[in-house]
Amino acid sequence: MDIKITKKNEQISSAWMGGTTTQLAIYPLDSSYKKSNFCFRISTATVNIPESDFTRLPEVNRIIMILEGNLQLYHEGENPVSLRPLEAYSFLGEIETKGVGIATDFNLMLRGRTKGEILGLSLKHDQVVDVDCSEEDYLGVYIFKGEAIIQTQKSILGKGDFALIKTDSNCSKLNLKTGKDSVLIITKIRLSEKNKGLK
Repeated sequence: MDIKITKKNEQISSAWMGGTTTQLAIYPLDSSYKKSNFCFRISTATVNIPESDFTRLPEVNRIIMILEGNLQLYHEGENPVSLRPLEAYSFLGEIETKGVGIATDFNLMLRGRTKGEILGLSLKHDQVVDVDCSEEDYLGVYIFKGEAIIQTQKSILGKGDFALIKTDSNCSKLNLKTGKDSVLIITKIRLSEKNKGLK
């Protein structure tokens, strides 16, 4: 198991038309969001204006989770979708999408045959949770509120910190323990066979 921790003060944010976005991880490491040559990208974003147009991303599957606030998504030719905090919603990045509402969200972008999911966990002080990683190639742990300890490594993550964990054959569960009431966002990613050898 290989763990890379990115502290909140090490993360780089940039502007988009509706607010700011902060990249937490991208794979492969030499890929680029602008070039859209990544297998997966994990980020957070703020939506600071009442109405915003989402960037169209051909050949990208998107999963979004609202962390706080309210947001409705309007896809071209479809009924609006109301997003509730800590519920994941998937949609195609190439579809014209408008957002209505002000919110902070968590995003997972997937290209090709890369698969993934986002789980939101609201946990009490000193609660222990085992995250199954027996079928995953990567796990992401983001601390939206509170703090958590990765028990196997004794690594402490505070509010806003992110850990990307490359699993191996010896990893079937990731053991986490909270230091206070916390909200954790867990990302699970399964690469295609073609992309497993990339760095």
